[in-house]
Amino acid sequence: MDEDGAVATRFAPPDALPDLEREEVMLASNLIIDPNGNIQYMSLLNTQDFDAKLVALRNKMDELLQDDTYKQTSSADFIKYKGSSSTNIESDGQSAITVSFQIKDGYHIQANKVNDDSLVPVRLEMGTSEGVYYGQPIFPEWKEFKMEGTNDRLWVFDEMLDVKIPIKITEEKLRRDYLLKGNLHYQACDSWKCYFPRVLEFEVRFSIG
Repeated sequence: MDEDGAVATRFAPPDALPDLEREEVMLASNLIIDPNGNIQYMSLLNTQDFDAKLVALRNKMDELLQDDTYKQTSSADFIKYKGSSSTNIESDGQSAITVSFQIKDGYHIQANKVNDDSLVPVRLEMGTSEGVYYGQPIFPEWKEFKMEGTNDRLWVFDEMLDVKIPIKITEEKLRRDYLLKGNLHYQACDSWKCYFPRVLEFEVRFSIG
């Protein structure tokens, strides 16, 4: 897009001795740009600073990754498991458990259905336990959300997410107490960007009453 080379010339260091014309210097550069859009490192492919193995680039990347400022937000910062309701199952063996998750203020997660193929829908999976069968998780109705800089409206969940899990206990395997382990696969976004998909592990305990 820089047809006359003016932008490249502006960013090229004044003491560079490139093999290319000065306005083409940026075509042979390596940049590290932080989440705030600031250039933290720039190297040039030139006779003065040639680095075929990108040693300096790798060292700078390692340095930045050790800086807490640039570390990724942990899963716990995006969403937390808040527990479950209906933990006392009737003796007929059929009921449902609702698991609740709190989504951090300022963030949302993609709904269980998405309207953009590049996004990852939320998915809840439960581990196996002898004598316990669970049905397809039932998610609430999603909300529409418009990210900054686009007119597209995403389908998302925010604030609290309550998911209903149909449960069936086989009579011949009836016990008093049960422990189910589950994973919530999700992708979190804020108003400007979306983060890598993550997994939150949780446990559900319930009793036969």
